[in-house]
Amino acid sequence: MIHDGVKQSIQDLVVFIKGYQLELEALQGLTPSSYVPKKEFWTPPISYQIKLNYDALFNKTTSRSISSVIARNENGKILAACTYPRYNVANAFMAEARAYEQEITFGHVLGFRSIVVEGDSLTVTKKLHNVNPDKSVLGPIIQDIKRKVRGFDYINFAYVGRLANNAAHTLARCEFWPSKPQFWIEEAPTEVELVANQDGQKWVSRSAE
Repeated sequence: MIHDGVKQSIQDLVVFIKGYQLELEALQGLTPSSYVPKKEFWTPPISYQIKLNYDALFNKTTSRSISSVIARNENGKILAACTYPRYNVANAFMAEARAYEQEITFGHVLGFRSIVVEGDSLTVTKKLHNVNPDKSVLGPIIQDIKRKVRGFDYINFAYVGRLANNAAHTLARCEFWPSKPQFWIEEAPTEVELVANQDGQKWVSRSAE
């Protein structure tokens, strides 16, 4: 079959159609103003909460993805971070959902009880806020995430723009597709720490305005 002048297999076309369907579902029922994230910069959580930012990169050619998670407290201090590679990933939407799932698992392992979860995936965030069963290809992952969040005392899902999620995005990009999971406690790669420090400085500057 031909799409945009490129010969594709039936399986490739099915993946494309399902991905396009997920994108339409994410936009359905939203007003134009809903497309714009409420926050354009990172903000710290309140004192008793931990903020987890996540991101995912997807390589269509190799069907690989890498998810990243960074946990920070009310002072902007990095408590922990991780990257997690996956193989045989169908599309970018699946990569984002798996990244969200990994983030929740990461929070459980670290013993966090009250968390705020932020990422720039509108599709996944919208599905997690939907109380109805998800019948898309992401359904099983969404269901698993909803089951896991019951273990927290408090959790809030939020969709933010790339600028508010820059530390997690930098973490995903700086690891160069590792073959195994990577973990950091109270630190992160130098590039990520620089971005996290910039996030804190921007927050202080805006708070002083």
